[in-house]
Order: sequence, then structure tokens, then C-alpha cells
Amino acid sequence: MSSSRVSQYELILDDDKALIPKGGYGGLDLSERLPDAEGFAYGQFAGRFSEDLYIPETDWQGMIEEREQQQSQISDFIRHKQLAPLNQGNTNYCWANAPVHCLELVRMRQNQPLVRLSPASVAAPIKRFANRGGWGRDAIRWLADRGAVPVGSWPANSRDQKYYNDSNRELAKNYMVREWVECQPRNLSQMVSLLLRGIPLAAGYNWWGHEVTLCEAIWLDGEVAIRFRNSWGNWGDYGFGIVRGSKMLADDLVGPYSGSMT
Repeated sequence: MSSSRVSQYELILDDDKALIPKGGYGGLDLSERLPDAEGFAYGQFAGRFSEDLYIPETDWQGMIEEREQQQSQISDFIRHKQLAPLNQGNTNYCWANAPVHCLELVRMRQNQPLVRLSPASVAAPIKRFANRGGWGRDAIRWLADRGAVPVGSWPANSRDQKYYNDSNRELAKNYMVREWVECQPRNLSQMVSLLLRGIPLAAGYNWWGHEVTLCEAIWLDGEVAIRFRNSWGNWGDYGFGIVRGSKMLADDLVGPYSGSMT
């Protein structure tokens, strides 16, 4: 099989590139991530990756090729729907942008109405409206319990407390996470298995101090790599980049099965 098609504008992040990509704010803080003996840290807020979700490595290449031929990858849906990338601006809310974008993508795959959601409506109340970093479980817990507010009612990056009102709290209940699965950190097999099942993943990387949305597995130069979407606006190719080698092994990883049906 030949390599997957990669745009000339997609930055490839791998072990040969020592520099951390510039262009926007991060905000990942895994200092509160306290894993159990198996490496999981989300408790009841997400299910754990189970054996029945594994896809054998021998099947990866063929499945990637089939999805690319069918144009059924998440990136294909994004481009077809013209779903612009998120832009966290000058906030340290990457850890909310990635899970919120995952929820948008899951709703899209559920054939739900396309509604853009405000990451700040999740992150700002959690951090008492301060511009502070966090990690995936912070956002997952909020999305599971309270949901996210559409950007029409809460601007994407606003930390203004006026938006945290009864009307928006009620509105957010229509945009909640229903089922999520957590992977063990730096586990390539679990990561690729979920992506091949069409599940987008919120991935936190210590080497970058940043959390991004993983969209799909690709095949590049004879091995698997990952296409991700950044929350820095039109960074890369429509927000897309590629990560491979040890750099693609996330230190925190969680993905949604389903969201609220509205």
C-alpha cells in the first residue's frame, strides 16, 4: 500500500523534529492526573478501554486504505461539512477545545444538526473564569454533567460571567456527552483501534503542553501515523497536522461514543 495522501500544508511532527510547534496558546496541565495501577485516571467519568475494542495491528493497513478509498474518514466529513477548526485565541483552554470538538464531531456522525459549541462555556466556569490550564477529565466531567453552550449564546473564548446564567445552563443540557472511553496513556494499539472505529480522541501531550483532537489513523512511509486537528484556527491545512513516532503517543487520551440527541 502506498502512503496516505498528505497535504503539503500539513505539518508533520515526529521524532526528527525537536522543536515544539509555535502559533498559539496551549494550557495542558496533567499535574492532577493521578493514574491507578493500570494507568487510568478518569474514574466514573469515562468507561475504560476494553479488550473487545481492539483491532489487530495486522488489520490496520487494510482498514486505513478502505476508509480512504471510501472517503469515510473524519477529515472527509469535516471538509464536506466545511466545519471550520476551533481557535482558542489567547486562552489556555486547549484541554476544553479538544473534547468539545470531539463532541461536535460525534454529533456530526450521529446526523445531528451542526451546532458549534463554546469551549469557554466549559472551561471558564471550571476555572472560576480565570485563564488557567487543565486536562481532559476536567472538561469531560463538565460535559457529562452539564454540557456545552452553543457559540450563539456564549462566544467561543469569552470568560465573561454574564454568560453563565440560568438560560444557558438549561440550553447546555442539549449538548452533553453520554458515553466516553479512556485509553491507557501512550498506548498505540488502543489509540489506533478507537480511531479505526471512527471515534475522535482528545489527546494531551506533555512534550507539547497542548491538547488536540485526533481524527484518524493514516499510513505514512510504511507505518501508522495520526492526523489531528489543532485549535489554533487555520494552522496547518484547515487545522490538520500529522503526528508520528513516539510523539504521537498521548499522555492523556479519551474519546466519545455518543452525545445528546437533540
